Amino acid sequence: KVEVMAQFIGEHALEDISAEDVARMAGLHPNYAMTLYKRAIGLTIKQSITRNRLDTAQSMLIASDLPVASVAFDCGFGSLSSFYYAFEQRFHKSPAPTTASQK
Repeated sequence: KVEVMAQFIGEHALEDISAEDVARMAGLHPNYAMTLYKRAIGLTIKQSITRNRLDTAQSMLIASDLPVASVAFDCGFGSLSSFYYAFEQRFHKSPAPTTASQK
């Protein structure tokens, strides 16, 4: 069941999904799914969704010239401030290009 949930997160993290959606996909009660997932993976379902979104966003920022705001919203973040906060927590740097790295 954990593999099913992890695969669903990997395939749908950029969409508007919740822990309840992930649990439903695996045919589990949300509370049980969250406990099972956290025990097996070490992250909550929400943390896994966010991590997947951030990893995708980082790749997009590296591989394209898209504005940070576009990447944030394309990767499923509801606000730019929540994206900046999560990105800086995960990667210990701002998602915005620095002056030295801008073309």
